[in-house]
Amino acid sequence: MFIRPQKFEAIVAKKDYLNPNTVELTLNLHNPNSIDFQSGQFVSLEVAENEYRAYSISSEENSHSKIRLLIEVSHSGKGADLVKRINVEEKITFIGPSGKFTLPNELPNKIVFIATGVGFAPFESMLHKLEDLKFSGVIEFFFGIRNPENLFKEEYLKKYSDQNNLFKYYLCFSQGIGRVTKVLPSKLDLSREKNTLFLICGNPNMIHEMNDTLIKNGINEKNILHEKFTYAAI
Repeated sequence: MFIRPQKFEAIVAKKDYLNPNTVELTLNLHNPNSIDFQSGQFVSLEVAENEYRAYSISSEENSHSKIRLLIEVSHSGKGADLVKRINVEEKITFIGPSGKFTLPNELPNKIVFIATGVGFAPFESMLHKLEDLKFSGVIEFFFGIRNPENLFKEEYLKKYSDQNNLFKYYLCFSQGIGRVTKVLPSKLDLSREKNTLFLICGNPNMIHEMNDTLIKNGINEKNILHEKFTYAAI
């Protein structure tokens, strides 16, 4: 069951640049001071009067008094510009939670996450949830970024891998070993992944290409979930 979205006022508690183009915002909730959401959902930051931009929540579900967001700021747009200029202890308003890009109640024996850029965010939250659920199946994470200089969250992935021998991740550099859409088919025998759940988040072109690749290789559409991210530079 999904909670009806509502308006929140929050205070910026932390603002960390994970690389020159990616900001992790931590927001302490002020009014109301608690939120219930499901891993994979998003909130919409108010970037101007009656204008909003959507960002997936990367924090764990049981952190009700604060949320974390990953935000791409390499472009120019009302959302990115707001995040670049906002300071710690300033107020920010958002509406949420929203979205149905969530884990199903009945989980399969294998889950594959596929992300580019800040599409990483919902999967960080989902990994926390799977850990809390003591999920005993296989998890593979394909993370696409442009080059090693743009990489973020590798320490988190490595720590998760060290603690779970059924978790494996692949870093896919589009300016190096290849785009995530090319790396995944070379690492997985898709003919043996009929019962695997694939979740995709990130660049719309990547999602479209990956979705086509999976379907052409016999993956049922009901086993493919995705969320698209676009940047409005207006």
